[in-house]
Amino acid sequence: MIKKLIFDLDNTLIIWKDEYSLELKYLLEEYKVDTDYKKVDKIIDDLEYKHDTISKEILLNDINNNLKLNLDISFIDELEKRQSKLSFINNDLIDVLDYLSKKYELVILSNYFTNIQKNRLKNAKIDKYFTKVFGGDEIKLKPRPEAFLKAIYPNKKEECLMIGDSLKMDIEGALNVGLKVIAVDYFNKLPKSDKYILIDEYQDTNDLQETFIKLLENDNVYMVGDIKQSIYRFRNANPLIFKDKYDRY
Repeated sequence: MIKKLIFDLDNTLIIWKDEYSLELKYLLEEYKVDTDYKKVDKIIDDLEYKHDTISKEILLNDINNNLKLNLDISFIDELEKRQSKLSFINNDLIDVLDYLSKKYELVILSNYFTNIQKNRLKNAKIDKYFTKVFGGDEIKLKPRPEAFLKAIYPNKKEECLMIGDSLKMDIEGALNVGLKVIAVDYFNKLPKSDKYILIDEYQDTNDLQETFIKLLENDNVYMVGDIKQSIYRFRNANPLIFKDKYDRY
């Protein structure tokens, strides 16, 4: 039985919009640094590929060494303040989290800075749904096994489910430690062998299954069912899900 859901944050719950990276551009301009902000952005993105864990000092050193700059830690502090406000979420997310949090423990497992991610959850008004935020400055980075084991504890692996968007960091990393996984793919980046999701016996779908269908769908889900044949209410099937779709379409 699943008891804990482990969520990645960026592009799983909070969508990283392209314009967010412009905050780097504005910050560099304020510090009178003549360098392409996209280079700094890439250094930030590469943190999880280059290091076992992160810190402000590691990020500062990577920026200064790669771009031959002489920034001090105040630059990283200011970056933290700005990124903490970047919290765009899908309109349906709060309803989904509200439902899930009543049935499961929800935690965040992120490769970025803990305080930034906590503040972004708070600004998005979804922080109350999570019991813990594990950030890359406090534990080993995904896909290292230590990251997932930390998020799992004190539960057993079979009681936990990892939900994320990165094939390498979230999906493969979780599978390697024996976790069940769900891949979220807002931007169609993950490799696909199938174009469509086909669901038979849709009248016996339960609320949790429907929640994950919403996370996975991208105008490519087809359902087949007959509400008169719903026989699995003792397994939490909810035929009203089928009826609602039937009435709306």
